Amino acid sequence: MAARDGDKTVVDELPGIVTIYYDGSIVRHNSHTTTPPTEFPTDATVASKDVVLNPVTGLWARLFLPHHQQNVPLAVYFHGGGFCFGDPAWDFYTRFISRLATATSTLWASVAYRLAPEHRLPVGFHDCLDAISSLTTSTDLWLKGTDCRHVFLAGDSAGGDLVYNCALHHCKEPHNRVEIVGLMLFHPGFIKEERSASETDSPKELVQVDATARMALPPGEDKNYFMLNPRVPPVAETRLPPCLVVVGGKDLFRDRQVEFCEKMEGMGQMVEVVWYEEMRHCFMFEEDTENSPEADDMVEKTVSFMERCGGFKKEG
Repeated sequence: MAARDGDKTVVDELPGIVTIYYDGSIVRHNSHTTTPPTEFPTDATVASKDVVLNPVTGLWARLFLPHHQQNVPLAVYFHGGGFCFGDPAWDFYTRFISRLATATSTLWASVAYRLAPEHRLPVGFHDCLDAISSLTTSTDLWLKGTDCRHVFLAGDSAGGDLVYNCALHHCKEPHNRVEIVGLMLFHPGFIKEERSASETDSPKELVQVDATARMALPPGEDKNYFMLNPRVPPVAETRLPPCLVVVGGKDLFRDRQVEFCEKMEGMGQMVEVVWYEEMRHCFMFEEDTENSPEADDMVEKTVSFMERCGGFKKEG
């Protein structure tokens, strides 16, 4: 059906986030507070700044550098939001990534890839691949001071899907000058067309999941699309980097996360599972749980994982 100019009938929406109208126009609603970068902090332990990675596409990232740190590892972070929303400048992302940068003595780069429905998949996926390449070849002084030959990838929810698929693509490419040394999937948003028990137990949250899938998937694709329902290769075919997966016992994606980890183990890939029985999806961003013992433990588990991957040695 052809779009009619000026027809503001709502055809799809994520309430309070994105609205799509019959005439093809899209409106984004400001649903989160943002935090500006602090390139020259006076009392903060982490400096941050925004850098443009691709002026043609508008790809950018926010860098988080631990105070007085040089020659640190590089970790690239992809935010969640069902491929449809999210921003490195959102206050809870700024707090979380700053915390990880401090705990791991690592420069973290949080990537602002293009979002659906304006840019349906695989655009965001290709942006994330572009970000890895751009960050590891940048002439920015902060990035030049990192070990850009050995890189970590991390992400939450849909960002975890991006992490895994970027790593799989990267590992299949011959003659890579950059080695991805570890993957951190925080509550990855894996899903497929068939409903799982944990999804049917969360009907309210599932409404948003289905809406983001409708907006993000390429025309003609369903939730079995590779970005949402990834293939795990046998280690003899493709050896993936060690992978840390954080699972919440009350996460609607729980069953698919467990299934993914079982596939990884079955294919001989290295995977470590961290389970928090009483935690919801991406609990580390919620006001009542972002400073919980579980959130503290998650950061510590991330530190330990990165140490074992050889990315750094924790001081003290």
